[in-house]
Amino acid sequence: MSNGDPSQRAPTSEAEATYAYPVAKAAAFLNVAPKTLANWRSMGKGPKFCRLGRRVVYRVDDLRQFMDEHLFDPDEREGWLRR
Repeated sequence: MSNGDPSQRAPTSEAEATYAYPVAKAAAFLNVAPKTLANWRSMGKGPKFCRLGRRVVYRVDDLRQFMDEHLFDPDEREGWLRR
């Protein structure tokens, strides 16, 4: 049930994997608020981004990499629990 919006489906080609999302779509992709992305940018955290003039965009492959870097496996509890 896809409406053709690239933010609603996984990239299927190399060209789509480098597709750039504006902040609102990147935030939706990560299921966070756009303000969270702004906070992460100001703190030097979060996914890589590109500034095009005053506009900020996020490449899909960078968003996926960020998610992969923050993936926790419950079977590997050592990194899972915070002290």
